[in-house]
Amino acid sequence: MVNKMQNEKNFFCISCFNEDLNWFREFDYPHIIYDKCFAGVKKSKYYPHEIPPSKLREKYPKMNITNGQIGGYNINEYLTYIISNYYNLPNNIVFIKANIINRHVSLNFFKSIIDNKFFTSIEEWNPSILGQTNFLKKIYFISNDGGWNELNNSWYLNKRKHPNKFFNNFNTFMNFIFKSYRSSKYIRFCPGANYVVPKKNILKYELIFYKNLKYIINYSQLSGESHILERALYTIWDKDLLVADIMKKPFNEFTVFPKKENVLKANIRKLISRI
Repeated sequence: MVNKMQNEKNFFCISCFNEDLNWFREFDYPHIIYDKCFAGVKKSKYYPHEIPPSKLREKYPKMNITNGQIGGYNINEYLTYIISNYYNLPNNIVFIKANIINRHVSLNFFKSIIDNKFFTSIEEWNPSILGQTNFLKKIYFISNDGGWNELNNSWYLNKRKHPNKFFNNFNTFMNFIFKSYRSSKYIRFCPGANYVVPKKNILKYELIFYKNLKYIINYSQLSGESHILERALYTIWDKDLLVADIMKKPFNEFTVFPKKENVLKANIRKLISRI
C-alpha cells in the first residue's frame, strides 16, 4: 500500500486567470484547471481594461478545464476543489497558480519537487526569477531553509484595491479561526500560495472549516482577506492548532466578524453620546 502511494502521481489543482498554459503540456499528471476568465472580465475599479473570454477549452482541448470564479484570487479555486471533493481527495495535491513558472519558481526547481509526498511550500529564492526582486523589501527575509518570512504588519491591506470586509489584520483573522494561535513578528508563508499538500493535512479540519474560509474571501474580486489567507495557509496546513468554535458552524449574513463588531460598537457609542 505504501509503495502504491509512493508511485501514484500527484494531482494538480490549477487556478488560471488569463494565463498561458503551454508550459503544462509536458506534464502528464491528473489535474483540474479552474478558468477564472471563462466569461471574460469587465472593466472596473479593479481592472482598468476589459479582459475577453479566455476560451481555454478551445486552446487546450486535452486539458481538464472547468469554470472558476472571479473572486478570491487563486485560493478560492483551491477551496472549491477541497469542498467539492472533501470525501474523495487524492493522496497528494499540487495547488498552484497557472503563472507559477518564472514568477515564483523556475521550471527546473518546479520539476524537482512536484512529486513530493509530504507538505511542501513551492518557493524558490532566485534573483533571476521574474518579479522576485520586487517582492524583497525590508519586510521580508529568507530563512536558512530557503523559506519566505514576512513582517507581520498586514501592509497589503493598506492598498485601496484590496478591500477588507471582515478583518483588519492577520492576527485578528488567526485568532478568529483558531483558539490557540500565538502571533509572531514574522509570518512563514509562500508567496502565491503554491503547495504540495497531502490529504491528511487537509483533513485535519472539517468540511465546514473550508466552506467558511471561502465565505470570508469570495465576496470580492480582489478581497483583502484573500491576501490574509495566502499568508495563513502555511500555518493552517503545517501546524496543529485548535479550531475556534465559530468555525464549526456555517457563516451567514448574521455572523459577527471582528470588523463588523467594531463598527457596531462604534455606532452604539455614537447613539449613546446623543442621549
